[in-house]
Amino acid sequence: MKTPWLRWLLGVALAVGCGRGTDPVGSDAPPPPKPTRREAPAALRDDPPSPDNPRLPQPTQAALPPNLLQQYQQHWNNPEERARLIDLVAIHALESDDKQSAVRTFGDMLRVETTPDLKVALLDELASLETAAALEPILRHLQAGEPEDVREAATAAAEATLTSFAFAETKPSLEQLSPLLDARYPASVREAAIAALQDLDDKRAIPHLQRLLQDPDETVRAAAEAGIEWLQQQE
Repeated sequence: MKTPWLRWLLGVALAVGCGRGTDPVGSDAPPPPKPTRREAPAALRDDPPSPDNPRLPQPTQAALPPNLLQQYQQHWNNPEERARLIDLVAIHALESDDKQSAVRTFGDMLRVETTPDLKVALLDELASLETAAALEPILRHLQAGEPEDVREAATAAAEATLTSFAFAETKPSLEQLSPLLDARYPASVREAAIAALQDLDDKRAIPHLQRLLQDPDETVRAAAEAGIEWLQQQE
């Protein structure tokens, strides 16, 4: 007859044996392989470039096609395509900061454009460049022969361009601004030109402003008088 402690010992032995038979990963089984970290492609890592780790090519700024104006004229019966070309120039100017080329291109487009809506779009784009070079093509479309909506757009573009000079690092010259005081331009444009002249802090502008003290528009006379007083106070 087996003693109680012997029966308990046999029970423990049987339990351990059964556990080994059902455990798929027993004490003698090899450990599972450790997961490996996948490396990013060499060109996507932040390592310095080398023959074994080339950099991906960076996108370059595409230049405008040299025959852009010719393309613009070829689509004479397709205003949607002309509008697309206007947008192309605007995007190029924004990405490259090449305002001078954009002014020339928009000015050339304005010379050949006859659709009022596209003229307005071109004038708006010229104003967005905020450069003195844009004034010439803008002011050209203040002529009496232009449709009213084009003249209004040109007036707004001239005002916006003149106003932008207050925040510009490079100011327009006295010679660029003084012709805008001429009575053939709308009063709002003359007022904006007075403010731009005043911002130059150049006393040579005083004789130009004195001519406006007899201007038929009261707001222009008041702006000229204030500009003269300001400039006379400058050292």
